[in-house]
Amino acid sequence: MTFQTIKRLPKIELHSHLDGSISLATLKKLAKIAGKKLPPDEEVSRNLHVAANCQSLASYLKCFETVMPFLQNEEALKIAAYDLIAQAADENIIYIEVRFSPMLFKLEGLSEQEIIQSVASGLKQGYLDYGVHSNMILCAMRGHDLETNKRVIDYAVSYRKIGVVGVDLAGDEAAYPPKMYLEWFDYAKEKAVNLTIHAGECGSAANIRDSIVFGAKRIGHGTSMRGHQDLMATCIQHQIHIEMCPTSNLQTKAISTMDEYPFQAFYNAGISLSINTDNRSVSRTTLTKEWQTLQVTTEVIQKITLDALEASFATDEEKQLLKEKITSFD
Repeated sequence: MTFQTIKRLPKIELHSHLDGSISLATLKKLAKIAGKKLPPDEEVSRNLHVAANCQSLASYLKCFETVMPFLQNEEALKIAAYDLIAQAADENIIYIEVRFSPMLFKLEGLSEQEIIQSVASGLKQGYLDYGVHSNMILCAMRGHDLETNKRVIDYAVSYRKIGVVGVDLAGDEAAYPPKMYLEWFDYAKEKAVNLTIHAGECGSAANIRDSIVFGAKRIGHGTSMRGHQDLMATCIQHQIHIEMCPTSNLQTKAISTMDEYPFQAFYNAGISLSINTDNRSVSRTTLTKEWQTLQVTTEVIQKITLDALEASFATDEEKQLLKEKITSFD
C-alpha cells in the first residue's frame, strides 16, 4: 500500500503528547511571539528531533527541553494545540486525544486552570477550521506528590464539559511503578475518571498487570507484555486497549529492531490496539509513517481504527458519527 493511500484513510490517534508534537515552523512562531531568537534551523532541528543513534528513554526525553520554554503562556498553548490539529488534518486523522500535564507549563505564572482552558481553546479552533474532533487527557506525573496528582483528577472532573475525557500517569515507571500510586488510583476510581497509564514502555510487564488491577482501561505502549501469554489473555478478558507507538519504542530502545515489535503478536491474539505517534515532532514521524512501517492491509488499518474508536474516551454520540466516517470511506 502506498504512502498516499494510507494518508487518505480516516485515522484515529489516542496517544499524542502536545509538547512532543510541536512542528519546527510553529516553534519558530512561538519564539517570535516570545521575542526570543532561535539558533539556525539545523541546530534547532538537531535538538527538537531525536538523534538516529538515541540509546534510551532518558536521551529521548531531552528533546522536550527545546520546546518547553516556549509553551509557558496562553497564546503559545493555543497555537501549539491548533498546530497539532492542523498536522492531524493533513493526514486525515478524524479524531485525536491530546495529552499533556497542566503542571509543566507554569514557569511564567499561568494557573493550571488557564493552561487547560488555553489548550481547549486551540483544539476548538482547530475543529472549527479543520473538522478534526479532539479531546484532552491530563497527565499526572510520576515523581509529583499525591496532592498535586489528585488535583489532575479533580480537573478531569471539572473540565469534562470542555473536552477533558481522562487521566494518564506518565514519567519514569522504573523509578515510580504503579504500586506506589495506589491511593491515587483509588481516588480516580472514586471520581469515575477514565484511566490510561504509561506502563511496559521500558519497565517490566508487572507494571502493566498492576495498572490493570488498579483500574486502567488503556495502557500506553505496553511493549514489555511481549511473550507474556497470561497477561495478553488478561487484556483480552478485561477488554484492555493497548496504545502502541512503534517508532518511539524503537528510538527509546524498548525494542532493538522493528522485527522485535510485538504488534503482530498482539493483533493475532485478538488484543484491542491502536497505532500512535507518541511525539510526532520528537520522533520525526506521522501516523501515516507509523502505519507504513507496519506494512499491513487497508482492512487491518480499518479494523484497528474501529477498535481505537471503540476504546477512545469519546462520547457515544461522537463515536457513532466517527464510525460512519470510517466505514463509509471509499
